[in-house]
Order: sequence, then C-alpha cells, then structure tokens
Amino acid sequence: MTDTTTSLYTPGILLEPEYQDTVMPGAHLIYTHWLTNTGSGSDVFMLDFLSSQGWATLWESGPVPLDAGEGISLHVEINVPAGTGGMVETSVLTATAQAGGISARVTDSVSATHTFGLELVPDYAQTVPPGATYIYHHILRNTGNGPDSFTPTLSSSLGWATLLDGGPFALEAGATADVRVSVSVPTGLISGTQSDIAVLTATSLTSPTLSASATDTTTVGFAPGALFESDELTLNATPGAQYNYTHWLTNTGNYTDTFNLTFDSSLGWGALLDPGPFVLAMGEAASVRVRVNVPADGAGEFDTSVVTATSEGGAGPLMVHATTAAFMPSITLTPNYAELHDPGDVVTYVHTLHNTGTTTDVIALTLDSSQTWAVLQEPGPHTLAADQSITLCVVVTVPLGTGGLVDVSQLTAYTLGGFGLLATVTDTTTVSHSLGVALGPDFVQTVPAGSAVIYTHYLTNTGNGPDTFSVAMSSTQGWGALLDSGPFTLAAGDSTPVRVEVTVPTDTLPLLEDVTTLTATLGALTAVAHDTTTVACEPIVDADFTYAPIPIVVNHSTTFTGTAMGSLPHTYTWDFDDGTAVQTGNPTVHAFSTPGSFTVTMMVANPCMAQYSMTRAVMVYALPDLTLDPTALNVAVPPNSSTTRPIDLRNVGSANLIWSLVMTPTVTWLAVTPTHGNIAPAGSVSLGAAFDAAGLPEDVYTTTLRLISNDPDTPLVTVPVTMTVGGARYIYLPLVLRNY
Repeated sequence: MTDTTTSLYTPGILLEPEYQDTVMPGAHLIYTHWLTNTGSGSDVFMLDFLSSQGWATLWESGPVPLDAGEGISLHVEINVPAGTGGMVETSVLTATAQAGGISARVTDSVSATHTFGLELVPDYAQTVPPGATYIYHHILRNTGNGPDSFTPTLSSSLGWATLLDGGPFALEAGATADVRVSVSVPTGLISGTQSDIAVLTATSLTSPTLSASATDTTTVGFAPGALFESDELTLNATPGAQYNYTHWLTNTGNYTDTFNLTFDSSLGWGALLDPGPFVLAMGEAASVRVRVNVPADGAGEFDTSVVTATSEGGAGPLMVHATTAAFMPSITLTPNYAELHDPGDVVTYVHTLHNTGTTTDVIALTLDSSQTWAVLQEPGPHTLAADQSITLCVVVTVPLGTGGLVDVSQLTAYTLGGFGLLATVTDTTTVSHSLGVALGPDFVQTVPAGSAVIYTHYLTNTGNGPDTFSVAMSSTQGWGALLDSGPFTLAAGDSTPVRVEVTVPTDTLPLLEDVTTLTATLGALTAVAHDTTTVACEPIVDADFTYAPIPIVVNHSTTFTGTAMGSLPHTYTWDFDDGTAVQTGNPTVHAFSTPGSFTVTMMVANPCMAQYSMTRAVMVYALPDLTLDPTALNVAVPPNSSTTRPIDLRNVGSANLIWSLVMTPTVTWLAVTPTHGNIAPAGSVSLGAAFDAAGLPEDVYTTTLRLISNDPDTPLVTVPVTMTVGGARYIYLPLVLRNY
C-alpha cells in the first residue's frame, strides 16, 4: 500500500504603503515599500513598474524570492524636473507571485506645485507719419514654474491698432512668444495732434486672475511734403522786353515747415524776386516770382531760370523752370522704322535730326526701349545751327532666344536744352519666330509586381523664342500617372523635367506590359516619348513549408502550408512518401495511416517555368487511444454491506497507454485496484471498484475518480462515483382535491 500526502500551498502577498505628496519642481523623493510573502510556502515574486511621467525609478529589478512570512524593502526614487508645475507623476509598482499567480500593487502620486507668472514687455512710444504703418514687437514670457497657456487681448483708444498674433500661446516654463501689434495712422492728420494708446494684455488660461500688460503710444509724426509748380515757357520773346513768371510753392506736409530757395539763370537774364525763406503752415502756399529781362542783343538766344526749393523738414529739392527764348525753335526727326530680324542680329537705325529753326538751338535727346535692347550712340545734348542736320544712330541688339518678341524704341528730341518743342521717331523691331519642341528619352524597364518606377523625361524648347507647352499622358494599363502636368513656359533652348510614375499593382501577372505615351504640344507641333514597363517574372526562391499540429500522429489530419517568393500565381504539389497520390493546393491536409519517418516533398512552380523543390523528413507517431466503461458509477449498498463494480479500460490506439488513477477527494468507503498501469495496443485491463458501507449511516456519498493517461485526445477522464447506503427513500405529498 502507498500513502500519498499532498501539502496544499496557499499563496499570499502584501505590498504597502502608498504615498501621496505635493512638492515643488526640482524636488527629490525616495519612497520605501514593504513586500511580504504572506503565503504558506516559499514563492518568487516578479516586479513590474510604471511611471506616468518618467520621473520615477525602481531601484530593485526583481525577481524577488521570499520564504513564507519573509519581507523585503523596495525603493522608488522620484526626481521632479524643474518647470513641471501643475503636473502629476503617478508610479505603479506591481508584485506578482510566480507560483500562486496572485498580485498586489501600490500607487505613489506626486503633484508638482504650480506657481503662475507671466511677463509682457516692452512698452513703446513712437511717432508715425500719416498713412504709415508701424509694427510693435512684444515678448510674452511664462515666468511660472510649469506649462501654461496665455490669451492676448488688445484695446486701442483711437482704433488704429490691430493684434497680429491672436494666440493662444502654449508656453513651457521660461519660454517666450512674439506678440505683434500693428498700428496704422490715418492720412490727413496734423503732426503731434493725436496719439493712439494701445494696451496689449495677456491673461493666463490656467489662472485667469493673472495677467500682464504692455502699452504702445503712437503719435502722429511729421510727414514733410511740398508741391512746386509749374514750368513756364515763352517762345519768340522780344529783345529788350521783360517777362514775369509766378510759381507756387505749397506745403503738402502735415505741419508747419520752412522752405529755402536757390536760383540759377543760364544766361543771367533772370532774377528771383521772392528769395524766401518761406515759413508755411500745413496746406499753405506762397508765390515765387521770377523776372526775366531779355537784352536788346539777345535775339536768337534763350535763358532757362531754375528755382530749387528745399524744406528744413526734409521735403525736396523741387525745381521749376522758366525758359525764355528770343526766337521760334523748330526741329524735325526722321524717319520711322519697322523691320523683321532674327535673334542675334544687331540692327542700326539711322535718323536725321534737323534744326529747322531760324537760329542756333540746344537739343536734348531721350530714348525709351520697350525691351531695353536699344542704345543711342550720340546721346547729346547737341547744339545745332539754323538749318543744320546731324545723324543719330539707334543700335538695337536682338538677344538670342527672343523669337516672337517685339521691341518698340522711341527717340525724342527736345529744343531749348530739353524745355521746348519736341519731335519723335519710332523704331519697331519684330523678331522672327521659329517653333520647335523635343521630348525624350524613351524608357524600357522590367520591374516586379507591387513596385513603382519614375521615368524622368526632358521637355526642350528647340525654337528661337520663349513658348508655352502643354503635356498629356496615356497609359495602356492605367498604371501611369503624370507627376508634372504643366503647362511649361520655357525660354529658347531651355529644358524642364517631366516625370511619369508607373505603379504596378501587387496582384499583376508577370510579363504583362504597360506603355505610357507622353505628348508635348505647341500649336500644331508635337513631341512624343514612350515608356514601356514590363512586369518581371521572378523565379521561385526561398520556398519552405510548415505543418501543424505537431507532432504528426497516425490517422490524424495534418495541415501542410507552403511559402515561396517569386511571381504569382504559385502552383503547389505535394508527395508525402506514403504511397498515396500526389496532392495539389496550398495549404493541403494529409493523414498518415502508419507511423514512421517520411520524406515530404513540396514542389512550387510559377509562369516563369521555374520550379523549386523542398524536401523535409517528418516523423509520424503512433498514439494510444483510451476507452472507458462505464463512464460513471452509481451503486446502492445496504448498511454495513459491501459490493464491487468493474471498470474496463481499453487501448484501441497504436501505442502503449500509460495510465494512473487518483481519487478526489480520497474517501474510506471506496477502494480501486490497480491504480496505474501500461496497456499495450488492443489490450485492456479491468479495475475493481470496491464499495464498503460498514459503519456508515444511511446517506448518499460521492467522490470522483481522475484517470490520467498519455492519450493526447483525452489526457484526463473524470468518473463521478455515487454510493447510496440504505433503501430507497420516499417523500409523501398529500393530495388535495378541490370542488369535489
């Protein structure tokens, strides 16, 4: 007889205490926790630690072995960083009994005290002219010890100010933000007469009672300005006569200003009658008179008197001219030109300037060129006697690449040194335009399915002038996409990349082909580039297979799953080396009818005509198979009597069945023999279950037989057992009849 005593382990764990503190940022804390094994036996405890802010560290990493009743201290170190006011660190320490499977945890909470503060600087005082805008830059700083958000508001006494940065601003401790205020001063205001007071206020969103302000004082500044008009011209003046000219000087600034004058007379005929200086209020005007006396011998000459005004506030210098000629000037300028030329040509237009007046004249010239291609070789001024002519050459250099463009050059001649009559000629140069477009190169590429390739073509303007090109793309399989859609404006000879991306779907069959056609168009001209993308056919590589369940057992289904790299689709065939027919498909299911070692061969093929063979030896195991009869025992035994019942165990499998029997709970009124054994395939054994009611009162008794074996399908079979001591028991219920 064998007596087996099992000591039941009762797990237990105690982890304490928990901590909760409020500290200032920068604090350093160490918490000590006690872990105690309160179970009935030794155990090993695993430790798990979590820190919400990452501030906490557990000194001990575990595992921790503890005998029953034994304890150990665990230490949590917490460093609260600066600038973390208002934040909370929650650290959780969990201990788990490895054998018992139970756990306990403690939570430590550390709150960082949040002190609030902000600074808004600086204040400004600025004068700004009417019509001008000034931007003030303020610095908002979080002077608290933790993160905070601030909202700015602005008030403007005259409504000139606008808040450019409206926030809110989320700032870490010590961080700053730039807050800008724009002030626009209206036009028409007098200098120094008005001031706008703009108050910028920043308020903490976390602590709404906390705010700071900065003040911008903007005063209307001085904007000097003047108007001096106008030029005067007298032709065919009489020698010995006197001519008076009145010019008007106006203060267009926004405050009183002082104006000083200078005077010059080219022949000394003129005199400034009102030399100034003039103190003029805003908008006030003063007359400035010039008197010109033409001498008796002044026939055929001219005088230009110039008055220059400059204000002490900064307006000017401004000039007016009074030109007095004792003759009638007259000039001609000929001819006009309109010609067609090629890019790179240099063209010279020859003009004739003729003084058709009756006396010598000074002639000034100006040239305007719409494309800035023209240059005047004789810029002057030129002094010409009566009826004298000279030639003037305008040279136009046509740049390369300007086909289709037009330059219009205007040459103007002015008599009396630039203050008299004028004559003009126009030279129109049109550049011949030849069109041209090129697009290339073509591409041919083979790529795997599921990949993408970008083709970069170059669009070139092969014409002689700037042009704008459109591009379009087509794709036979719809795989192509035009990345650069244009239109493209290119100078002559310039190129630009035009990219096409071809994306091959992952499920595309090998050897399929896509042709993208890229077309560039300029009017009736086109240029074409082709991209041919072929899906690669990749041979089978890295083939392998797995099977489940493991181990493989006789007459049980096993699933074989193959894997391989290479172009799809894949065709799988299987030879299981057991005399059965070759199977196809993946995955495939197979059952071996006999135990032993078999060589499984998997072959994979794809459209590339490539085949990969993979072989692997597998072991097929025989298995025991337990049957039990009966599956439950229910007997009635008279008091102080005994009886026996058989239990038949049979191994219908192909391997030895190893079994053992355990009674739970153990009772004295039942004995089963044998309690363990080994049954060969097709063998059986009969167990005897002996029931003994000696000394037992009449009642119903139960227990359970646990049959443990190496049968993988039913490793544990439970047999419920019931023994009833005594005769059958009856319950009598009275029969109640109503209405009879």
